[in-house]
Amino acid sequence: MSHIAMIGGVFLYADDPAKLAQWYADAFELSFQDWGSCKGLHFDYREDANEGERSMLIFSIHPAKGPLPPDRGQCVINYRVFDLAKTLDRLTAQGVAITEREDSEYGRFAWVNDPEGNRVELWEAPSANPTGA
Repeated sequence: MSHIAMIGGVFLYADDPAKLAQWYADAFELSFQDWGSCKGLHFDYREDANEGERSMLIFSIHPAKGPLPPDRGQCVINYRVFDLAKTLDRLTAQGVAITEREDSEYGRFAWVNDPEGNRVELWEAPSANPTGA
């Protein structure tokens, strides 16, 4: 049995956290808050094992301790979306390039890059339900 139950958060480091948070807000209609030196938000959900217990996944963008090298290691952030076509239409209208698309037995996928070069994976579950159920 794994010691890891789920992802607890996504933490990006950026040369300009406010600008990057604004891009995510515009691209995906997210509402960031000021959390001291970073911008952040949380996605609330209920635990399967205990429906009365609430949990959250954190997404925050922190200032880099120094200029980030352009060839830094990349991460891929996966976001579950309800309607991939609608999401891609909105991104395309904003000038965001769709770098790749894929349909598979696991659902529909598309990839874009944020302004600081982080790869973003968008996933619509086969049932178009973000829980995959």
